[in-house]
Amino acid sequence: MTKKRVLVIDSIHVGSHVSVMPPTVELPTGEVIVANDLQKIIFLRWMEMCGKGPYDAVIIAGETVDGDDRRGKGYTKWSTDIRVQVNVATKLLKMIPTKKYYGVNGSPYHVGQNMSADQACVELGLGGTFAPSELFIDVGGKIFHVSHKIGGSSTFHKASSLNNEMTFAKLHEDVYGKIDVIIRGHRHSYIQIADAKHIGMVIPAWKARDDFSASHTLNYTPELGYVIFEVEDGKIDFDATIFTIEKEPTTDVV
Repeated sequence: MTKKRVLVIDSIHVGSHVSVMPPTVELPTGEVIVANDLQKIIFLRWMEMCGKGPYDAVIIAGETVDGDDRRGKGYTKWSTDIRVQVNVATKLLKMIPTKKYYGVNGSPYHVGQNMSADQACVELGLGGTFAPSELFIDVGGKIFHVSHKIGGSSTFHKASSLNNEMTFAKLHEDVYGKIDVIIRGHRHSYIQIADAKHIGMVIPAWKARDDFSASHTLNYTPELGYVIFEVEDGKIDFDATIFTIEKEPTTDVV
């Protein structure tokens, strides 16, 4: 069987000051927004990811944009215009060498619901396949189940919710059929567990530490990156690229 290469990404959060963006973005007003130093670092990683293509498909596990930030009144955004965010997310995703895109909704707080920014990006912007809550995707004969939301834990047992999902997949195999790979997002971290027949994975994000994550203690340390899956002759291999953005050294002396 022909080898299939699939790129899986999550939580791009275009619009935030601490997420990926191109070097410059021109707003509808003509104003030009220039990426900050942190965003330039993240963008280089994005281009690195693109350079590892081509891919048979790109799976987006939700949250292409950061949204209008109605709680924070937009002070952490370079733009709260959803149209701008969707357009820039679409341009970023079109940089990836592929002909197929698949996506699901992220959190309603970030992407809305009717219609969601994720749907606008995946369906209208990319001409891809979109589902609001979940997708079952056949990759070289292996079934990937993709959904955004998964529970988390403030303890060191971060894989508990993912392990539960794998258990549910086994218990309900008569309903859903055999699921080989469970893909989740939302946590802005990388978690991977496996048994003899299943792989479960939480995909890292493209957004660094912001005020929200800082307010949830040092335990909430975002991991950025992506995962490339290869499926050939019934075998699943994957390569996860994970990175963190280091805080600038404190310079004040008391």
